Amino acid sequence: MRVASGVVFYYSLFLAFAWSQSVGSEPSPIEAFADRQGVRTVWSVRVARWEHEGTGLVITALVLEDNAPSSRKLRGVKIDLSSGNAKDQIYLDEQATERTRSALEEIADAVARSGVPGSNGCIGAKEFWPLYDWPWNKYHQLNINPAVY
Repeated sequence: MRVASGVVFYYSLFLAFAWSQSVGSEPSPIEAFADRQGVRTVWSVRVARWEHEGTGLVITALVLEDNAPSSRKLRGVKIDLSSGNAKDQIYLDEQATERTRSALEEIADAVARSGVPGSNGCIGAKEFWPLYDWPWNKYHQLNINPAVY
């Protein structure tokens, strides 16, 4: 079951990456923070790395800190995705990480019940679909543009 969940997780992230190119063009709050001058990574650990047929995924947990006197810290996850010449880097803050974890768990449960991903149609999670008009749809995160189908 763990292997099946890992495979579903990996392919879900790849599909979200492949279809998210026109959705969510605004950087998320943590991505904007990470890109600011004076912000540095004070702690990080690689959580996972997968490669398969030219597609790669690296997940890193991290803590970012601003050098300003306020010394603001943000915790989250950085996801590096690659497929052929396409590359992307996505930052998820704690809320987005939990939302994504929950959505991927929902997808894995659906696959476990039906047997094969997509065998009876598309298996997905509402958190990834822009038609629900979620507040986070504007951010560069793991979301899907259904117009691509």
